[in-house]
Amino acid sequence: MSVLFWQYSVALANSRLKKSILITLALTIVVICRLLSLSLSEPITISKSVEETPIRRELLDRNGIPLAINLPTASLCAYPHRITQPYDIVAKRLIKALPSLEYHSLLAKLQSNKKFVWLKHNITIKDKANIEQAGILGIEAQKNYRRFYTQGSSLSHVIGYVDLYNNGLAGIERGLNAEICNDRLQEKILLSIDSQLQNIVKEELKLAISTFGAKGANAIIADVNTGEIISFVNEPSFDPYNIDFSNPEALLSKNSIGTYELGSIMKPIIMAIGFDTNTIGLHDVYDVTNLSVSKYKIQDYTQTSGNKSIAQIFAHSSNKGLGKIALEIGQEKIQEYFQKLGLLDAISHVEISEHAKPILPPRSKWSDITLTTVAYGYGISVTPLHYVQAMIPIINGGTKIPLTFLKRTNKISGTKVLQNPLTTEKMKILMSLAATHGSLRAAYIKDLDVGGKTGTANKVVQGKYSKTLRISSVMATFPVHNPKYIVYATLDEPHATAATHGHATGGYTMAPAVKQIIKRMSIKYGIEKQPCSREQWYYLMNPPQNNS
Repeated sequence: MSVLFWQYSVALANSRLKKSILITLALTIVVICRLLSLSLSEPITISKSVEETPIRRELLDRNGIPLAINLPTASLCAYPHRITQPYDIVAKRLIKALPSLEYHSLLAKLQSNKKFVWLKHNITIKDKANIEQAGILGIEAQKNYRRFYTQGSSLSHVIGYVDLYNNGLAGIERGLNAEICNDRLQEKILLSIDSQLQNIVKEELKLAISTFGAKGANAIIADVNTGEIISFVNEPSFDPYNIDFSNPEALLSKNSIGTYELGSIMKPIIMAIGFDTNTIGLHDVYDVTNLSVSKYKIQDYTQTSGNKSIAQIFAHSSNKGLGKIALEIGQEKIQEYFQKLGLLDAISHVEISEHAKPILPPRSKWSDITLTTVAYGYGISVTPLHYVQAMIPIINGGTKIPLTFLKRTNKISGTKVLQNPLTTEKMKILMSLAATHGSLRAAYIKDLDVGGKTGTANKVVQGKYSKTLRISSVMATFPVHNPKYIVYATLDEPHATAATHGHATGGYTMAPAVKQIIKRMSIKYGIEKQPCSREQWYYLMNPPQNNS
């Protein structure tokens, strides 16, 4: 592990990464307090009946499979001042009609001296008929609709949930609340999510969590040409009908609100900036024997030395090589591209309600050591959603297409953010070589043309980088020669096993799961095997020794 991690940890982590933890904790508290206040409390006085609550539009997945529908139900209420019989008699009559009611709780509500009280929500239509048949003056069973989520916890971080009065509290239910409740719009809303793929990804992530004893996992799969998010998984997830506020980890959408230092999967972004600014070329060679910045000595996870080609630096994930490239590009250009790629602001255009802003030093505070560490994924904390958004133009030919959870039926033009048309072609070569010769080999699938990058970042514990706790990630795209999808997946705090020979990095822990996800995707979507010739790339991994 880099000596920089241990020498620089106190100054760097306390000023930057500890802030990330505090902000994440603060967001957790805010989310929980908000949810508690909205979903658990009932107003003392009700100015509208359940019949006046909105009937929400149904949500379907991209293939028309229902995800959020409305089921007829009823809510039992009382107007105590209208009741003419003794309250205890009324309570007993109600229990006879609806045995699930509890006598003492019911009697207390009737004796509360309120003009209106809810007695029980979400009773069945049959229960409603029984209450009406009892004919108790001052007691009503009002018909309404209950939101039902067909996929249970599988899509809880995407769809979110509603309160008793059909107000959206999280996810798309909250982010698109006004549109979903619009009485003038009756058509169902098609999401970009593929619910079958969602369950495939969830299954593979849960297996990876179990295999490596990880704390959790998350993944995003998107179409790089349309910006549609087709899978968005957070594990652990939560039951939208039984919110457990004692487990905030399950409630938070780590894909959209969790900010992390991502490690080496940031390297494709720096490489792409280098190509696009003509700072580097595929034939360039760098001496990676030593790199010292200020008083800090940069080291690689697997020690390297001598002249290395751009392809070797990328495939073998050399921190020293990327550090030298970043210093050559310079602060101004890297900050400019970070802005264009969307790495400096919250992604507020997506339809879910949970967003977070990246955490990085102010531009005026950047130094050479900041630039160097950012090059290999330290010193900047972003959400997985930010990372996927930034990688899309690098993969698709240079066009930034806004991510969306809605199915797009019309082509979107996007914004050109990369100027050199060869930038993507060069990145395809590097990402492919990472799968055939580099750290992504465990995700390589013969003839399916997979490429990408792995990353591993040490987590901060009490202001210092931990030697044992890490976030291990994989970014993959396929087919590389004509990219269609980007797959991003992360394991939180995986542990090494005998099979990984003591390693818990992204290439050992997350890559095998990504391989299975891509295999199953290729079968589901009928993606034909399309071998891509590698012979012409061989010299990139084996440059002439006198080429300097």
